[in-house]
Amino acid sequence: MGGVLATASIPAGTYSQLRIVIIGGCVETSEGSVFATADYGGCGEADGELRMPSFDASGLKVMFDEVEVTESGQLTGLSFDIAEAFGHGTGRSGWNMEPEIAASGFVLTAGIDVTLSEGSVTMPSGVELGQFSATLVPAVGESSEVSFVDANSNGVFEVTFQSLLPENGPFSVQLNPPSDVTADVTPSSPTMVNPAAGQVANVDWVLTNVTKTDDGVICGWWVCN
Repeated sequence: MGGVLATASIPAGTYSQLRIVIIGGCVETSEGSVFATADYGGCGEADGELRMPSFDASGLKVMFDEVEVTESGQLTGLSFDIAEAFGHGTGRSGWNMEPEIAASGFVLTAGIDVTLSEGSVTMPSGVELGQFSATLVPAVGESSEVSFVDANSNGVFEVTFQSLLPENGPFSVQLNPPSDVTADVTPSSPTMVNPAAGQVANVDWVLTNVTKTDDGVICGWWVCN
């Protein structure tokens, strides 16, 4: 059975374990008995108490062979048999979880951080950076589009693509202006990047030209717009 984790940034270093903090849960046995932690109702009415020693503090320990991360990178998940943590019953009244399990696989993915800034251009009336988006096109797999946001309120808008498998690269990153706008950036769009496992590549676009197209129809005196 595989265990999948949310993407998490990990600093450069050497690692041999991951701790997953679990504040509540339940176990249902093959006989239909349900054991749950206090105030957890995800499995309905419990028949007894589920004891998870220190899971809400130091966490469930997932052990694996030592892995060196040379740059700040991203961890998508670990392959492990969650059944190893299920522990054993203590009679009808309770069930004890095991505090440590072994992982069979460690997956380092890649990421791409994209920024967009105005530079020295003058933005046309009604056009904002938040109306732009970026599309990621992998060599293998489906493309994805994400809108730019200014998370830090510093005038630089960002898009982040996470949990990328390096073997699906190289990746093309394309700038998408609003439908009534044409725009040029440096470096040019699309930009090709190929981050390695555990690495985050950066694409820092600066606008060099922004033009708003005329939505009306140009015509002579005999035709109305």
